[in-house]
Parts: sequence; C-alpha cells; structure tokens
Amino acid sequence: MLQADIWLRGGSLVHEDGRIEKRDMLISDGKIDRIMHPHRNVEVQAKQIINLKGKYVMPGLVNTHTHLFQTWFKGLGRDLKLIDWLAASIRPNAPKLTREDCYYGALLGAMDTVMSGGTSIMDFMYANEKKDSILGAIDALDDLGVRAVMGRGIIDVKLEDENHNRLVETPDQVVEQLDRLRDYVNDKDRLDIGIAGSVFWAISEEGFATIRDYADKHKVTVALHASETDDDNQDSMRRFGMRMFPYLESIGFLQEWLTAVHCVTLDETDMDLIEKNKIKVSYNPMSNLILGSGIPPMEELRRRGVTIGLGTDGAASSDSQDMLEAIKLAAILQKGANQDPTAFKAADVLQMATLGGAHCMGIADKTGSFEAGKRADLFVYNPRCIKSAPVYNPVNSLVYASDTSSVEMVLVDGKVIYRDGRFTNVNQEDVLDWVEDVKAKFDTQDK
Repeated sequence: MLQADIWLRGGSLVHEDGRIEKRDMLISDGKIDRIMHPHRNVEVQAKQIINLKGKYVMPGLVNTHTHLFQTWFKGLGRDLKLIDWLAASIRPNAPKLTREDCYYGALLGAMDTVMSGGTSIMDFMYANEKKDSILGAIDALDDLGVRAVMGRGIIDVKLEDENHNRLVETPDQVVEQLDRLRDYVNDKDRLDIGIAGSVFWAISEEGFATIRDYADKHKVTVALHASETDDDNQDSMRRFGMRMFPYLESIGFLQEWLTAVHCVTLDETDMDLIEKNKIKVSYNPMSNLILGSGIPPMEELRRRGVTIGLGTDGAASSDSQDMLEAIKLAAILQKGANQDPTAFKAADVLQMATLGGAHCMGIADKTGSFEAGKRADLFVYNPRCIKSAPVYNPVNSLVYASDTSSVEMVLVDGKVIYRDGRFTNVNQEDVLDWVEDVKAKFDTQDK
C-alpha cells in the first residue's frame, strides 16, 4: 500500500512542455512522491484525497520579475516615459514606505499572482531607505506561503533627483545587509535572497564589481534591468565607451547567475553575447508597452535557445500582478511584432511561465515541472468557466482564453494556499482594509 499526504485523483496533468496525460499525483512531505496511471491496481492511503475529475493540474507559474512595494502605486504617473514616470510615481513615494506598508503591499501584490496560478516570485526590492522595509516584504511572502527569491537592490550612483539620492548606498552597506538577510531567511525553506541590480545608470563600476564578486562567492541569483530603453546604452557609451552588454562581458558580469530583465533595445552583438554566455532573460511585456519602451526581440532569443521567463513587473508600471494576463500578452505581442502566428506558440509560453522562469530564479531543481522529488508547486485549472469554456486543449485555453476564474486551487510545497477564491493563510478583507486606510499618504495626482 502506498502512503501519501495528498492524492490528486482523477484529473489530467499538463506538463511544462504542453504534454497532457491522464495521471494521478501523490504528494508527501511537500514533494511530488509519485505520478501514476489512474487505473493502476495499487492501494493508496492518503490523509487527503482531492478529486479532480474533468480538471487539469498544471505546474505553478513563476513570476520572474516584479517590485512588490510598487503595489501601492498602481495608476500613478501613467502615460509618461520611463524617466518621467519614475519622477512622478516611484521617487516621491518610495521614501514614505514603512516596514508595515511593505508587508501589506507585498501581500496584496503576491495574492494577485497566486490568484492567477502563480507559486513563485522573484521580487526586486530597491526602496531601502528604511533598512527594515525589505523585512516586511519577506514576512508577507512567508506568511502567504509562496516560494520566492527576494532580490536586494543596489543603487550607488547619485543623480540630480534628491528622492532618488535618498536610496543611494555604498556597495559595502549593501553587502552587509545581504549577509543579514541571508541569515534572516536561513530557516525559511521557501525563501532565498538574491541581488537586484537596479538600473544600469544607477550602478557604479565598484557596484558592478561588488555584485559580481558576491554572486561568484555565494552563488546567489542576480537580476539586472538590462537594455530596457536606449538610456541604458547611452549611459554605458558615455561612461565606458561601449554598449551595456559588451561592457558587462568586459568585466566578467555575464555569468550563469544573471537574469537580464526586459532586453528591449538589443542589437545583434547583444543577442550574440546573451546566447554565448547562456544569460537568462525575463520578459515583461505589460510594462514594456505601458511605458512605451518597445517590443523586445524575444522570438529571436527563443530561436537562439535562450532561456526566457515571464514577469509582470511592478504594479506601478504594469498595474497588475496577474500572470495569466502576462502570458497572453507575451504570446500575442511576439506574433504581431514578427507578423507570424507561429511565433510564441502556447506550449512555448507555458514552458517560459513555468520551467523557464524557475531557471531564471535559480530554483529549477525545486519547481517548474512535474518530476518525482520536486516540490509540489501547482495549480488546478477548472475548464468550466465562462471565459474559457469550451476547452478543447487546456494549454491553448490557458494562454489565450483564461482569467483567474479558471484557477480553482493553488498548492505550494504541497500545501493549499488558495482555494475557491479564498486564501488559506491570510484574510484578504483585512489586507484590503489596510490598503484603504493607508493609501491616502501616497500621491494621487499624475504629474
């Protein structure tokens, strides 16, 4: 007789590569214990049996890039270019954030991702004027029950904007807190600490060297805004006499721990370097469009075999943490840009949103696909919903015809954290009440 904590019974598994098979899943100690044929003559004793007849089990979606503190800033600074948007939305408000604000902002944003089937999040926290603010975001992710890498930001170049300069630190100060944060999450199995490299023009040569050396020593994931707009390459030409990616290669920064975020303004040399050095890329279509940054050449990167993950970006630029929204936009944007309906097929996008994203976060050994021994991070897709019905192929329906109503249940580490529109670990009404009470302190006028 087989023993299990949870028996997912009677549904169909949808794998990260789009394969669909009628299989049951046994979960024990938070891990996928066994995938088996439903008609196999084996006795199973499970603490909980979840009957999923007519439903689909999918790997949890991975949000490879966001700024959860920005959940407070939805709709602010809209219809502005990136630099003007920063001045109108982020810079005046980030210094106001307390640890408690960051807790509830992270909680609200992460809940949005979970409702859309997300189980893992790479956060990018650079609003660190108050040194304990990041702890609020970490605690929120832990309380909600998601898997996460908290990227600790580094900004060490001063600009003319005094609000920006309030976030400036020395590289040594960043390293000191990285060490403390790694100790803080040492007993939190679902959480890891990474480095968030801010924007190219806000990091000095010493800053880049510090990130490189720390990542080499401690094998942590590094995320870096890269070629999001022409400003990155113009700054690199001014300071170093070469474009951004050639500069990064010249200092030994293009390493396996790096995920380059956005990659909108790439030329052939940039793409050659990304391919050669096996750099992973986080594709954030919503913010690229809202900020007018452009359409990144993701189909070309995909054809070159580059590992791509999907991200929502922060809610200040994307207004959403909905992974299903990001998935659909990611697919149709590349089809239109390439005038090719075969670009970014549904199965390609599912792979990016699951295993590709897990590689970007450095957690592919734990999640992103259905394999015995991996953590049981998954969601249940119910095809009997207005938006998606009728469902002929669940992969196509997920990418092109779904919303959060199709996400019936979400498990992380074999624990149900969301079911039938309710969260199991947090009270969503309390979160919404806090947001309503606090939002007045942030700017509400577009500038």
